[in-house]
Amino acid sequence: MKKFIPTFYGLKTIDNKEYVEMENMLMDKEIGSILDIKFGRVTYWHTAKEEKKIKEEIKAKSTTSHNLYFRVVGIIIKDKVGNVINRITKSNNKIINE
Repeated sequence: MKKFIPTFYGLKTIDNKEYVEMENMLMDKEIGSILDIKFGRVTYWHTAKEEKKIKEEIKAKSTTSHNLYFRVVGIIIKDKVGNVINRITKSNNKIINE
């Protein structure tokens, strides 16, 4: 399974905001499908504002994050030539055939 998980390079600060820096696993690929998964019950950084922590805790309790310790945030499935066939995102929570 390790070949499907990007390398974690650490935290990077840009404009006083901290970001997770990870390997771009599609960089040398002509096409590729994408699966975005959040792991763990706690999905905010320890320095997050209290408002953000509360919002994320409510979200975790209403999704699989709370019981299964992960949730699928989005999926993009492409065909052999790179056309998007299906897209599932957190904003629409449904499959869209394109």
